[in-house]
Amino acid sequence: FGPEIPFLLDYNEMWIMLPTVFKGKRYTYPVQMLLDDDVAATAGVDFGLPKKLANMTFTWPENKTAGSKVHFDVNRHGRKVVSLDGKIGVPSNEKIVGVNDDKNDAGEFLVMVSHQFPWDPEKDRPVKLLTKPIFTTLEQTTLTDVKVSPMSVHPEEPFADWYMGDVLRAGYMRVNCDFRPSMKSPVAWYVEEPDPKSFAEWWKNLFPVLFM
Repeated sequence: FGPEIPFLLDYNEMWIMLPTVFKGKRYTYPVQMLLDDDVAATAGVDFGLPKKLANMTFTWPENKTAGSKVHFDVNRHGRKVVSLDGKIGVPSNEKIVGVNDDKNDAGEFLVMVSHQFPWDPEKDRPVKLLTKPIFTTLEQTTLTDVKVSPMSVHPEEPFADWYMGDVLRAGYMRVNCDFRPSMKSPVAWYVEEPDPKSFAEWWKNLFPVLFM
């Protein structure tokens, strides 16, 4: 929000992001965003982002000293989505593409806005949203000894199908976030119509994950 907005929303959120390429340009594709605030969820969905409400338990020690234990638990519709345990590492200023690396164009979001079931794929077309997230990092630290266990196999949160192997890197970040239009993507890309058959298949496969 800009300085003229007299309030800020404070909430926890977990993003599932994929690097992707569209017309030769790198983007970040948000597959799922789970959060614990209804206002932020509604605003995000109106914006086209795949935000869904979830119950989150975030245990974070007050002193935040290295080696202190942290726990993060996400549940949705009575299902355990993901559970994470780890330890606080050291303060960090690393720039993460798709999060707080505002200077890397690969961090711009490619969002497919399509809440309408494609009864007629020739007409019920999606809208592409090419946007640049703007972050102010307020606090950032690494996490060590991170363990992820058990994850959902439900079609709406198929994390068990996505997750493979051990955690390579992990961290904690508290940020202020805003979004602006992409200034490096041609305007024609926003309204370009996809192949109807391909779009219908995409919708059937991804709508439950994105919006249900």
